[in-house]
Amino acid sequence: MTGKIEHAEFKSRRRAHILLVLAFILSLVTVMKLLESESSMTYQKVTWFLIIAAAALNLSTLPYAMCSKPLSKIMNDELAQLYRLKSLATGFWAAIFATLTVFVISNYIVISNENIIISIASFALISALVRFSTLELKTI
Repeated sequence: MTGKIEHAEFKSRRRAHILLVLAFILSLVTVMKLLESESSMTYQKVTWFLIIAAAALNLSTLPYAMCSKPLSKIMNDELAQLYRLKSLATGFWAAIFATLTVFVISNYIVISNENIIISIASFALISALVRFSTLELKTI
C-alpha cells in the first residue's frame, strides 16, 4: 500500500509543478496577447484558448480519471477535492476582482471586448492554478 501512496504523492507533486508552469506560460501568453496590435493573428488566439482549456481541464477531475482505479482513489481523496474547491473559489473571487478593475480602468482608457475577456479569464485561471498548486505542494 505504501508503494501506491508514494506513487500518488509523486504524481501529485509532478502535477502541481506542471500546473505552476502552466500558470506561468498562461501569464506570458496573456501579456503577449494583450500587448499585440488589434490585427491579431488567429494562431495566437487559438494558442491562448488551448492553454486556457488545458488549464481548466487540469483543475477538473479528468486527470484523476486517467489514472488506474486504485491510484485515482488515492489521488482524488477528500483533501484533493477540498483543494480543488478552494482553488475554484479563489479563481471566482479573482474574476470578480478583475471585473471590477477592468470596470474602473475602462473609464479612463478604451479596452476592446476581446482584451477584457482575455484579462478576466486569464487572471481567474492563473489564480486558481497557483492556489491549487501551492495547496498541493504544501501537504506533500
